[in-house]
Amino acid sequence: CNILGLGTNYQFFRSSANRPNLKYSIKVKPDKPDDIVEAMADFIQEHHPRNAGIIYCFSKREANNVAEKLTNFGITAKAYHAEVSTTAKDSIHRSWMNNRTQVVVATIAFGLGINKPDVRFVIHHSLSKTLEAYYQESGRAGRDGKEADCVLYYSPKDVCRTLGMIHGERSEVSFWSMARYAQTHGDDSVCKRFILS
Repeated sequence: CNILGLGTNYQFFRSSANRPNLKYSIKVKPDKPDDIVEAMADFIQEHHPRNAGIIYCFSKREANNVAEKLTNFGITAKAYHAEVSTTAKDSIHRSWMNNRTQVVVATIAFGLGINKPDVRFVIHHSLSKTLEAYYQESGRAGRDGKEADCVLYYSPKDVCRTLGMIHGERSEVSFWSMARYAQTHGDDSVCKRFILS
């Protein structure tokens, strides 16, 4: 406030990082790629048959495959990543914002600046690089204050895979908190306690 020269005519608000409307869970990730998509499709159809959501994937290829296979289950899904043209990205974004596309299947290129309040679920097909990144990505759900699901599908193989991608980066040290979180397989209260600590 001093730097901005606001004087004394301002109000200061502080809130907790806890968002009680977000429900966190960790699910065992099946070994076969088709089984993973089927598990996600079952979850969406059971809990959010008509709600908008985001699925985050490890790679562009995975995002394409997951989006394609979800459509086979009757879920309108589009891949969104760096190789999608700007025109297609705009079209996908508009379609999703207007609820004509139910699910955006994306790499982390999707999400910055996204402010769709009625996202009812964020599913992670694979691990984020850090726990902080995971919390930010999953936090794109439920911005309207209503309940939303944040689901991580976890396999121990994903730890090796992610480490291979980030080896030598500064985020490698921070990644271990993400791996420990995934290994808890906890319910919402356990997950929140781990994240917020």
